[in-house]
Amino acid sequence: MEPPSAGGSPKPTAAWSVAVGDAVLEALAEGVIVADERGTIRHANARAEGLFGFRAGELNGRAVETLWPTGDPIVLQHSPIGDPPPAMDLPRRLSGRRQDGSTFPLELRCSRVGSPDGPRTLFLITDVSEHDEAQSAMWTLTSRYQAQFKGFPLPSTVWQHRDGEFILIDFNDAAEALSDGEIRRLLGSRLREVLPPPSEIADAIVRCHGRRTTLSQEVSFRLRKDAAPKELFVTCTFIAPDIVLSHIEDITRRRHHEREVLKLSSAVEQTADSVMITDFQGVIEYVNPAFEATTGFSRLEALGRTPRLLKSGVHPPAFYDEVWSTLREGLTFRGTLINRKKDGEIYLCGQTITPMKDPSGRITHFVSVIKDLTETRKRQEQEFQMGVAREIQERLCRPADPGPGLDLAGATFPAVAVNGDFYDVVRFADASVGIVIADVCGHGLGAALVMTQTRALLRAFSETESDPAALLFRLNRTLAADLDDKHYVTLLLIRIDAARRRLDYANAGHPAAYLLHAGAAPPTRLDSTSIPLGILGELPSESRPPLPLEPGDALLLLTDGVLEASGADGEEFGAERALAVVDRLRGEPAAAIVDSLCTEARAFGHPHPQTDDITALVCKVSSFA
Repeated sequence: MEPPSAGGSPKPTAAWSVAVGDAVLEALAEGVIVADERGTIRHANARAEGLFGFRAGELNGRAVETLWPTGDPIVLQHSPIGDPPPAMDLPRRLSGRRQDGSTFPLELRCSRVGSPDGPRTLFLITDVSEHDEAQSAMWTLTSRYQAQFKGFPLPSTVWQHRDGEFILIDFNDAAEALSDGEIRRLLGSRLREVLPPPSEIADAIVRCHGRRTTLSQEVSFRLRKDAAPKELFVTCTFIAPDIVLSHIEDITRRRHHEREVLKLSSAVEQTADSVMITDFQGVIEYVNPAFEATTGFSRLEALGRTPRLLKSGVHPPAFYDEVWSTLREGLTFRGTLINRKKDGEIYLCGQTITPMKDPSGRITHFVSVIKDLTETRKRQEQEFQMGVAREIQERLCRPADPGPGLDLAGATFPAVAVNGDFYDVVRFADASVGIVIADVCGHGLGAALVMTQTRALLRAFSETESDPAALLFRLNRTLAADLDDKHYVTLLLIRIDAARRRLDYANAGHPAAYLLHAGAAPPTRLDSTSIPLGILGELPSESRPPLPLEPGDALLLLTDGVLEASGADGEEFGAERALAVVDRLRGEPAAAIVDSLCTEARAFGHPHPQTDDITALVCKVSSFA
């Protein structure tokens, strides 16, 4: 074949044109078959031969109908030579048959063409099996994603941005359930119609689209007007070019649970009892601050070790074996243990160890709550001792009968378990009777001991001394030698001389007593004659003349706990109220007067707690023997 001539327009030869046409047919990605008017194949390119499984040249001479036995034969219509070839037919989907008998999907186009050898039909064949597989895969993938979206457990919505508006275009089953089906009616609605302002969820969707990113935030949202607000976690994801996918997670229960856990952990951290958590093997995983404060071991020193670091050596090995046996059976151990602190100090504790189980019932941890009982035990022992002291004191505060013609009654109400006040009746060597009321500075066991010593000394000295002033002088000298500078005693001693129908007294710094006369005369105050006992070695005092005593007279003796009982406004009960009670009940027995007086004084001080011992004594003179 020769190339076109150099001069003038190139004139391709017939052989050159055929060669070019064959080259073009071989270069096509589709299969090409040329058949004559009887449907016999005259030419096929390599792609067509490969599609049907034939080697080069094996298709020539075969009938085209053998390649696609579909029951829908291609009708060959031949146009006269020289007529323009018709436009290529629309593609037809057929099933092709390969040489080995297998089939494959193909797409077929055909057209009629003229040739020097007569009319020909040109078949253009495309293998669509890969396309169908891709389409099937795409459909499967789309269906899978759609199913995943519909079945996604979090309520999800899809919004499309159109002309400045966000339109609800899809939702999943969880969103439909959350809205009780209401969202189906809202499909195609605008964002602000579905989520009216103010709405943090709507704002998040708008921001997500504007920033072209994914964002998350917690919001509070009321699903219905009559419902409680929910705590929601909203995640919005931008999908180019105009889609926002929104997920809503209801975290109300989780946040409630987290708050409960935080509250519990805060309580454990702040409780005064030691808390220790170990794994199943007994390795310590947690201790609270109270454990550190009580035992002296820091958290870092305790973690990774076992409770043996508290072992005192007091309990035998069999005791600990029994504890672990109880725990591994899933039972709670409760008992009293003797443990050792880091500095070696032994302390008593009440310990409760509880097994913790997982959902399957398997024990995973042990929680131990340890209460330091050292101070409690000391307090119990002290309370026991105080109780014994109170019983002894109550027996001591049962004065003897003052004798005929005298009606005497007293009562005392301590501010604490034991009393620093006391009253008593003593008999002097000259047959006169002494009435005593006293108040030891302070409260509690120390004051009670001083009171007991004072009472014993007073009774001892009264056997040889009848003068009240002289007796207090001796009593002060002894007390001053024994007491420290924190304790002293105020004491009033009244001696009733029935034979002479008179009384005399000595008052060592005690509140005034009152002699209430049978007639209309005002009460006589028995004021202090010296300083309290126990302060100075020598007792400076003033002598007072005796006072006459008649039938119908009465004596009222008080401690400052009665006089200083304070009401809600700070006003004190005072001597006038006390005298009014006695005057009102003058005809009643002494015991009734004392009971009413103490009751009113204590009620007057309510609701303030009693801060001082309350003691009152009444002695009525009815006659003289």
